[in-house]
Amino acid sequence: MVSSLRALTPGLSYTSWIASIQKLKNMTLLGFIKTGTICGALLLSTGPLADAKPAAKLDAVLLDATKMSSAERVQIKADQASWWLGLDTQILVAAPPKTILSLSKRFPVLERFYGVTPESFSLQSMACDERDAKLHLPSLAKVGRGNLVRTPINFSGFRAVSGLSAITPGLEVLGSAQKARSKALNPAYQPLIARIRPSRWFNDLSTLASWKRNSYSPEIDLARDWLASQFGALGLTVTTPSFNVTTVQIENVVATLTGTTFPDEWIVIGAHYDSRNISVSNISNPSPGAEDNASGCAAVLEMARVLADLKPKRTIKFMCFGGEEQNLYGSEAYVTSLVSSGELSKIKLAIIMDMIGYSSTPALDVLLETSSALAAVLPQFQQAAADYSPSMTV
Repeated sequence: MVSSLRALTPGLSYTSWIASIQKLKNMTLLGFIKTGTICGALLLSTGPLADAKPAAKLDAVLLDATKMSSAERVQIKADQASWWLGLDTQILVAAPPKTILSLSKRFPVLERFYGVTPESFSLQSMACDERDAKLHLPSLAKVGRGNLVRTPINFSGFRAVSGLSAITPGLEVLGSAQKARSKALNPAYQPLIARIRPSRWFNDLSTLASWKRNSYSPEIDLARDWLASQFGALGLTVTTPSFNVTTVQIENVVATLTGTTFPDEWIVIGAHYDSRNISVSNISNPSPGAEDNASGCAAVLEMARVLADLKPKRTIKFMCFGGEEQNLYGSEAYVTSLVSSGELSKIKLAIIMDMIGYSSTPALDVLLETSSALAAVLPQFQQAAADYSPSMTV
């Protein structure tokens, strides 16, 4: 759990994720490996394998799945593929030669690959656009906010983090996950949903974007103080624990709504409030960070406004972290403090919002990621989206 906050942060800026196989029950999941040199990405899942040993090299085809029936897609994954990656409108299937030949006759083949494993492919975030052109790789297919690419041969600087899984048995993993069937709405939630004010969220986003929130800029202190005052005005207990980002001192902003029944069980709702431009240390050029990550930080504040006058059973920690862009300094400092105080086990769930205001198309979507320890939580989020925001793709 020491790295849980890191693992639960979606879209970690300017990092890349590539796949490694991890066995979980009868599903083989893709874990994640991180490097600080390539732009952000997310990986998908493979189908079931016989054991947890590294996959053998096989030929693969990228099939056009737009006209596949649900039954055909299920059959391919369950019976025919040695492993597969489900994408938005395609499916990447690795299988023995006879199976590949059969599939090629039945469905349009967009591309063919020889001697590959799941690790041969990565998803590169579209956040890389205009960041560093030399890192861009040819796109094989679009998947949510990323592009499916061939994993570069000369990656270096990898270090493993907690394995992350975005699937549970019975859910098909796509670039945009298959939406759960809507159930009857819970009337207890409707008053809370009615409190949400998109215009207020956008105004908060705009306020944060008015400052240069680079960790080395003095204006980040203005953002810190403003956030603390906003949480304080809601009657929350606010602290600003400090930590160092190389040569400068930065603060996290932590607002606490204490639980009535289980005060020592914490739900963390967080986002980072610092920003950057093309350089992590440049304070001369603007760094408004409206998307990354005033959008997520403003959402933390909006959730605090919605929930502040309630009496939750468990404690809610509303957190805005600093130093994220320099390599997650703020969240790591917070987790380290909890380890030292013996309080890390109090965290029962962490919801971290990063870059939630971006969409490459008029269609709105949300990308959910988690650790394998909390994989069972994802269907609840998926169901909530289907129930209360049916136009959104999850």
